Amino acid sequence: MESRILDSTIYEYFEIEKKTPMKSISASLLILLFFTYCKPEEVKIIEFDFKVFKLELPNTWRKIKRNGIDSFVGELTDGNDSIYFDYGRYSSDFKHEDDLTQLFSKEKVNGKKAIITKPTNYGKGLVGILFKKANHKNKFVLPGRNLKNEEIVLEAFKTIVFEDSEKDTIPIKFNFNGDFNPNIGRNYSCKIAQVAIIPLNMVLVPVSKVWI
Repeated sequence: MESRILDSTIYEYFEIEKKTPMKSISASLLILLFFTYCKPEEVKIIEFDFKVFKLELPNTWRKIKRNGIDSFVGELTDGNDSIYFDYGRYSSDFKHEDDLTQLFSKEKVNGKKAIITKPTNYGKGLVGILFKKANHKNKFVLPGRNLKNEEIVLEAFKTIVFEDSEKDTIPIKFNFNGDFNPNIGRNYSCKIAQVAIIPLNMVLVPVSKVWI
């Protein structure tokens, strides 16, 4: 009787030991399969070639074709942030950007003079780069507004090359210290123009009363 009870106990014990590893293996296999087939795509930096220019961005970004009238235009997006390029003789610049809310930097990017801007408040304003002489008398501007990740776009600006660009061997650094503002001269000339159109009689009338 005792032997039967012992045999039964041993049998139950080995049944438990036999089942437990199988459950553990099944769980491990499920975890392995999950990370094998459900792991996120590895992010890599790749080159986007638009023929007239090239730049580098993470492979999470993609091209979107746009139609331009007198210039070559297009868009790049990662689903959260978007930047838009305009390459042509009549491409826009940063003349409408407020220097109270924007910072500016003037640097050489791969051998070409560029103006770079970013907002004083992160994510609230324009992040962009402008080449007034990009290639063949064409301008090139690449802006994006209210970006969630400004650093990725600013780093991409440093990789922009045109047909006749000279690749930088020294790392490029943008200096947003407030010493440069491309709109200072333009704003000053506008103020001078406003003063110049004041009617002459409005200036002379008070003086004439003193003389009399």
